[in-house]
Amino acid sequence: MHDLNTLSAMQLLSIWTDLEEARAGTNGFGGDVAEIYLYRAVPDEPSAEAILAFSPERAAVAYRHASESLLRLFQTFEKLRHVSIGVEDDKPRSFRPIGPWFVERDFRHRVHVHVSSAETWKWGIMHPSDRHLGRNFDGKEVWGGEGPILFDTAKEARAHVAMRSKEFPNSDWPQARVLRCRPGRPRTYAQWDWKTEEDATQAVGDTP
Repeated sequence: MHDLNTLSAMQLLSIWTDLEEARAGTNGFGGDVAEIYLYRAVPDEPSAEAILAFSPERAAVAYRHASESLLRLFQTFEKLRHVSIGVEDDKPRSFRPIGPWFVERDFRHRVHVHVSSAETWKWGIMHPSDRHLGRNFDGKEVWGGEGPILFDTAKEARAHVAMRSKEFPNSDWPQARVLRCRPGRPRTYAQWDWKTEEDATQAVGDTP
């Protein structure tokens, strides 16, 4: 698998911008769908255009490298922006979750990429004074710090509260709340679901 450094800074920023627009639902091609041409991820070198036009064997290698770079870029975008990415495969508007199949599919022209944040709800921890649990500059947990720190399930978040409450029984940890949240853009400005606290508590029984 190629790393992202096979893309030039301009290639990376250009494709990333398309994905950001799709994430926001404002992409010029299809709102939450971006149209990305494979040549945009072909190794940026002076002979690239000639290779694609006049050397089928070398073009096949170049397109495979482009697919590998795009796959790594899509996976990185999913991780950092907390979204799900799917690529239109055989049927129009039928998007297949991104994975190794993307490289083996051997796209040569363009791909339609759907960016969805519908399944990005996570769980965070909130201080009684409504400050989320984040991290300070050296990575230590702190109320109101950079973040928020997010968990995949309410149970994991409540377990973390229980652990910290046991460590620091005379602190504010025993009064901390677990809430569902959707990472924002940037992540600091998360969307909190203030109605989920009771459900989170019930999800783990009597966990303090």
